[in-house]
Amino acid sequence: MRPIFFLHLTKTGGQTLAARLASAFRPERVHMLQPPLRWPDHADRLTQLLETRDFIESHVLGPLLAKCQGIDILTTVRDPIERLISAYKHIRREPAIPLHRAALSLTPLEFFDNFGDQLADDQSRSLIHALNHFDLSLMAADGYRSWLLEQLPAALRRLRWLIPTESIDEFCPLWAGETGHLPVAREIMLNRARPDEVADWELRRIINARPELTALDSVLWTEARRWWRDWRNTRLLAGVPRRTPATEAFSDDSRGIWLTAGWLPTPQLEEGRREWWAGPGCTSTVEIRRGTARHLVVDISVIIGLGREQIAVFARPTFQRLPTRLEGEGRLRIDLTGLGEDAEITLIVPEVLSAIQVFPSDTDITRRSFAATNWRLE
Repeated sequence: MRPIFFLHLTKTGGQTLAARLASAFRPERVHMLQPPLRWPDHADRLTQLLETRDFIESHVLGPLLAKCQGIDILTTVRDPIERLISAYKHIRREPAIPLHRAALSLTPLEFFDNFGDQLADDQSRSLIHALNHFDLSLMAADGYRSWLLEQLPAALRRLRWLIPTESIDEFCPLWAGETGHLPVAREIMLNRARPDEVADWELRRIINARPELTALDSVLWTEARRWWRDWRNTRLLAGVPRRTPATEAFSDDSRGIWLTAGWLPTPQLEEGRREWWAGPGCTSTVEIRRGTARHLVVDISVIIGLGREQIAVFARPTFQRLPTRLEGEGRLRIDLTGLGEDAEITLIVPEVLSAIQVFPSDTDITRRSFAATNWRLE
C-alpha cells in the first residue's frame, strides 16, 4: 500500500483530521504533529519516513515533495476569508511569530494595510512551493503571482484527496470505505482556537475590502469544493447500480440507453412518454449499449433559454466531439460511429436557467436546460 502524505496547510483543521486518520494505522507506522519538514535539510528524513511509515502528516517548507513519487498526497483547504481571520488571531496569540507584536500593537485595519501581503494566498503558496522547485528569493519579483496561478493546476493534479475543512467529518468514513481501513476516531478534535477580543465581523469587513489577499486561495477553495462534490458523490454511489429502472430511457433484448448523471431525478409523463429534464448543471451523461446501431436519436421536446444547436455531444472519457444533426421539430441525431458497443457520452450546454429567469409570470427556480424524450437507437 502506498504511503499517505498529509500536506498540512496551516489553520485548515489539519491537526484534527490528521489525528482521526492516524487512528486507522498502527502507532509505530505514523508520523504526525512534529516540527515542519524543510527543504533541503530534511530530504533524507523524508526518504526514511516514506520507508518506515504508512501515514505522514507535516507542514512542508520548500519543494520537499517536488520529485517525490509513489505516494498519495492529501490536504485540506479552508474558506480563504475564514482562514485569514484564523491566521490573524493565531499571530496575536503566539509571541514567537515575527508579526505578533505588530498584530497586538496595530488596529486590524492598520495591520492588514501594512502586513496583509505577507499572509496573502498562503494556502496556495504553501501547496505550490511544496510540490514545485522554486527559488524563494523570487517571491518579491514581478510575475510571481502569475507564476503561482500557472502552477496551481499541476499542483492540484498531484493530490489524491483535496478536502474542504468543513467536510472533514463526512470525509473520514468515506475515506475509510475507499481505502479499506478501519473506521477512524471521528470524535477527536484538536487545536481549537481560544476566543479573541477582535470581532470576526470586523475582520471579514476588512478582508472583503481587500480581495487581493485571497484571490488565488479563492480559486483553490473553489476547486476543493468541486473536488469534494464529485468525490463524495462517487463514494456514496459506490456499489449502487448505475443502471436502474428510473434511469432507463430505452431497452430491447440486447441494447439500452441509461441516463446516469446530470438529469433531474424523476422523469415526467408527457402524452404517454417519459420526459427527462437535463440539469441543474451544464453536463448530462448517458450510457449506451448500442449493438450494431450507428445513431442515438432523441427528441428535445422543450428547451429553456437555449437553441437546440447549442447542445454539444462528446464521447467519454476522450472528449472526442461526436457529429450531431437536428431533424424536424427538435429531433437530435448523434453519430456513434467509432465508439465501442458499450459507450458513454456527455451532452453539454453553455448555461442552465430556471423558468423564473426566462418567463415573466413563472416562479419555478429549478434550473433546467432541455427536456428529452423518445430515446432510441437506429
